Amino acid sequence: MLSILKASQPKTVIKVAFDFMQMVRGEEAEKVRAVLQRSGLPDYIRRQLRSSRVSMRVHAAELLQLFPAPSTRTALLRALRDAHPEVRLAAAIGLLKLGYQDRLRDLLELVGPTAQHSARVFEMFNNAPPQAYSELLKIAADPRMDDFVRSEAIRAMATKGDLSFLAALKKLSTDASPVVAAAAVEALGRLGHPTGVSDIRRALESDIWELRAAAAEAMGRGGFYMFAHELGSLLHDPEWVVQYAAAKALARLGAEGQKQLEIATTSGPVADRQKVELMLKEARAN
Repeated sequence: MLSILKASQPKTVIKVAFDFMQMVRGEEAEKVRAVLQRSGLPDYIRRQLRSSRVSMRVHAAELLQLFPAPSTRTALLRALRDAHPEVRLAAAIGLLKLGYQDRLRDLLELVGPTAQHSARVFEMFNNAPPQAYSELLKIAADPRMDDFVRSEAIRAMATKGDLSFLAALKKLSTDASPVVAAAAVEALGRLGHPTGVSDIRRALESDIWELRAAAAEAMGRGGFYMFAHELGSLLHDPEWVVQYAAAKALARLGAEGQKQLEIATTSGPVADRQKVELMLKEARAN
C-alpha cells in the first residue's frame, strides 16, 4: 500500500485518504494514519499552507486535523497569521479540534474582525473543549463583543446540552441586543428544560419580532405543546417570519399543534386560510 501511495498523485491520495478517514475509527484509523504518515502525505499538506491559492491553504488547514503531531500544531499556529481570514479561521478550528488551543478570545483576535462574521465562527465555538466553556459563556455575555459573535457563542452553548449554561441563557434572553436575546431564547428551547419555559413565553409576547420568532421556534423545538394556543395566535402576527415560525412549531407539537392548524386552515377569511396552508406546506417540507 505504501508503494502505491508514493507512486500516486498527491491530490488523488489526499482525496481518497480524507474520504477513507471519515469512514474508519479507532485502531483501523490509526493504522491508516500511520501508513499515510510514512508516505509523506502530512508533509505535502503542510507545504500546501504556503500555496498562492487561498482555497488550497484553507483545505490544507482542514486536512491537517487528520494528523495530530507537534509539526501539525506548529503549522496551524503559523497559519493563524495567514493574510486571508478564512485560512486563519480554518487553522483556529483545527487547533481546537486537536485540543491544541482553548483560549477562544485569543483565537478570535487572531482570526480578525472579517472572519468573525463568517458562518464558520459557530464551528470554531462548537469545537471548544470543556475547559473553554466558561470562556464561551463570557464571550456570549460581553456587550463589547460583536452581536453576531455573541449569538454564535450562544448557539454553540446550546449544542453542548450543558444545564450549567441555563442561568446565563435565561439572563441573556433579556439582553438589550435583539440578536443576542433571540439566540438565547432559541437556546433555551434547544435545552428544553422546564425552568426556561417562562422566559420563552415572555419572548412570545415581546414587541420585538425577532424575539417572537425565536420563541415560536423554541416552543416547537422544546415540545411545549401546552402553549399551542398562543402559537396559534401568532399565525396572524404582522410579521411573516413570525407566522412561519409559529406554523413550523405547531407542526411539531402533535395533536395540540394540529388542532390549532386545523382551526387556522378551516375558519376565517379565505386568504388567511390559504396563507396558513402555504406556510404549513413549506414548514413540513423543511
